[in-house]
Amino acid sequence: MKFGFIMFPTQDAIPPGDLGVLLENRGFEPLFMPDHTHIPAITPERYDVMNLAPEFKNGMDAFVALGAIAQVTTLQIGTAVLLVTERDPIITAKEVASVDVLSGGRMNFGVGPAWINQEMRNHGTDPDHRWATAPTSPNVSSPTATNGSPCSAPTSSTTSPSSRRPPANPAPTIPSPSLSSAANSTTSTPTRRPESTASCSGSAPRTPRP
Repeated sequence: MKFGFIMFPTQDAIPPGDLGVLLENRGFEPLFMPDHTHIPAITPERYDVMNLAPEFKNGMDAFVALGAIAQVTTLQIGTAVLLVTERDPIITAKEVASVDVLSGGRMNFGVGPAWINQEMRNHGTDPDHRWATAPTSPNVSSPTATNGSPCSAPTSSTTSPSSRRPPANPAPTIPSPSLSSAANSTTSTPTRRPESTASCSGSAPRTPRP
């Protein structure tokens, strides 16, 4: 059995890279980052945001934090989980592939459909149909070829054929990064590498607390 940590990276916490070094020196294996682009100040479902810990509102971007960890450790790293219904698939494909390259193939891509309704609405997602939206997001990665050559977009996507650089790291000697999906506390079996599915999400900037 292997043990790891999930960290909400904020400016008030230990820097993610420093935490990674401490964990690796103590024998832990993975370090994962959660994802909230923002927390709405006003929401019809007040219980969605009531009594949330401050780090939900003040978290740094998961991919930036993972890049910092990747450069100073050999830990397995990843998202737990990335809210794919709130992110652009093409931008996320590039972010996942970039972290995979920086880490030498240690990127694990955990995804979920989100749970704060107004947060989803602010990204144009209907909360009642988030399950219909989430499965299509990974498939949009198919227009971003791993070798830089164009490939065709799926029929469900509005994305035109394109290529992606950098391609995800094959890392033949390192355990293959995986895609995991979750719904609150329910997690599916990890599947597929990020180069085939790694466009589950995109970018909505988070703002650390001043």
